[in-house]
Amino acid sequence: MSKSDIIAVEIVKNVRIRNLHNDFLFPKQDIMNVYFRDGKKRTLDLLSQRDFTDIDYFKVENTKSTKVNVLFFEEWGD
Repeated sequence: MSKSDIIAVEIVKNVRIRNLHNDFLFPKQDIMNVYFRDGKKRTLDLLSQRDFTDIDYFKVENTKSTKVNVLFFEEWGD
């Protein structure tokens, strides 16, 4: 097993992305979260097809209609 192994993938529907520089709130969209064994998480914007994990001025905000769909989850034990 490697620390970079993917252990979970989820699609989060109907979130809004807020640009903290100008307080612009993008329309509802879907994102994908990819979780790794070492505890890291990458966030992918499915609309623009970009990884915006390291963009510190974007904030993901849930809405009343936000839903999480788990596509893959690996259970592991000691």
